[in-house]
Amino acid sequence: MGGAAGHMAHPFDLGDVKTGNDLIDFFNKAKAHLEKEGAGAVKIDGVNVSFKVVEIDGQHQFAVDRGSMKEIDISGITMSRVDDRFPEGHGMRPAIKTLLTILNKALPTIKPQLQELGMWDNSSLFLNTEYVTGTTNVTDYDENFLAIHGLNQFYEKTARAGPSKGNVRPGATRPTMKAIKKGVEVEVPIKDPSREVPYDPQTMETLIEKLNPIAAELGFKVYGSVPTNRVEDIDIEFDRTLAMPFSIQISDDKEITKPLGDWLSSAQNPGYDSLKVRVEDKITTRHPLHKELYKAIAVDKEPVVRLVDQADAERAINGALFMHATRMLGNDVLRGLTSPMGDLMSHEGVVLRDEEKFGPNPVKITGEFILGNLGGGFGGSVNENEEDFIGYEYKPVTEEDEDEDPVVDADFGKTIAVVPGAFKPPHNGHLAMVQQYANVADEVIVLISRPTKSGRRLPNGREITAEDSQAIWKLLIKDLPNVE
Repeated sequence: MGGAAGHMAHPFDLGDVKTGNDLIDFFNKAKAHLEKEGAGAVKIDGVNVSFKVVEIDGQHQFAVDRGSMKEIDISGITMSRVDDRFPEGHGMRPAIKTLLTILNKALPTIKPQLQELGMWDNSSLFLNTEYVTGTTNVTDYDENFLAIHGLNQFYEKTARAGPSKGNVRPGATRPTMKAIKKGVEVEVPIKDPSREVPYDPQTMETLIEKLNPIAAELGFKVYGSVPTNRVEDIDIEFDRTLAMPFSIQISDDKEITKPLGDWLSSAQNPGYDSLKVRVEDKITTRHPLHKELYKAIAVDKEPVVRLVDQADAERAINGALFMHATRMLGNDVLRGLTSPMGDLMSHEGVVLRDEEKFGPNPVKITGEFILGNLGGGFGGSVNENEEDFIGYEYKPVTEEDEDEDPVVDADFGKTIAVVPGAFKPPHNGHLAMVQQYANVADEVIVLISRPTKSGRRLPNGREITAEDSQAIWKLLIKDLPNVE
């Protein structure tokens, strides 16, 4: 998720997950929670988009709002303004026009439900949705659909810097949270652009029922929250995963291997305070839970001392441990779940909502998707304030990002995504990442580098070469016409 709805929390984003044992406790609570039929909801792998109702010249109509401080988002991207917000060639332009057509055509019919939801005269409330048109980031869906996750309300905000300085977004009062900054506990405003608000499920169900006949005319189906159920013959259990040996390469000549559970028994949640990371001959700033840092330590087995200073090594290792445990224990959960849309391993993950157990905001378990949905690399151009931050809850608002659009837009004619790596060998996580970029970029180029140190080897001792990686990639991307 993202955009106006913010980035949904991972387990390690929760305030009571301070240690590795806390993380294990979370997954045990999640397992017990998901035993109940319909307790979880499918995390759709789609494009997040938010719809609100605005009144212009006395006429109500639907508009899109991507959550930025741009005037066009605050006042609403109506049908007549779609081309102004999304340049020609932007992938969202045709889909947004279709969805706005469906919603506006249904407007007279669903007015009573919009009034009951509080949306009719309050444009700070919006439908938090994801749309899918066939294949998405990772998942190959067999229909076009709009999934309505629920009702959100924006937090009030005034842009203090950037091109949108002075713009005011109305909404609920923004709460604060406790955060550790330079070893001191402080109160900071939360980063989330909005919050989930309660609503009558029957009202939403009626709204969806009324939308579907009109949506069908344009080749779409509208869903609400898709519930999950347990797979009868698969137990969710974590003992095997926690007993699996996990290795971390400390330096060129020192490797530590022990069961994942043993690692977690002494691990501390490193949070999002930044550390310096070496990339080739450059120093860049990242946080310990950055996805590329996890990949370098846990997947590519880069020596930790090559990546960070010795003073930051423990936090970097803890970040990799929390990411890895969340990924692997998440897979254990997802393998034991199914839904009307199929098994959960075929989707982005499962969403949990239970204020007493998990807090006031939804939390997601994504498993392998943590690796498959990688953002920009260490040397890439992805804004650190945007997609490579997993947990918005831990990042306070700063003047530098007052004008940020929480969903990365490509505001130019042609986009090219470059995906570098040694890929020793390419695997499904790499393919999922490339598929994601193929869905948002005009062209994707996979660059296979030759590592400076010895690479991985097959069981017979032969090293996996760049030529091997290239041959595997050719098989993986043969059905992706814009990837080379």
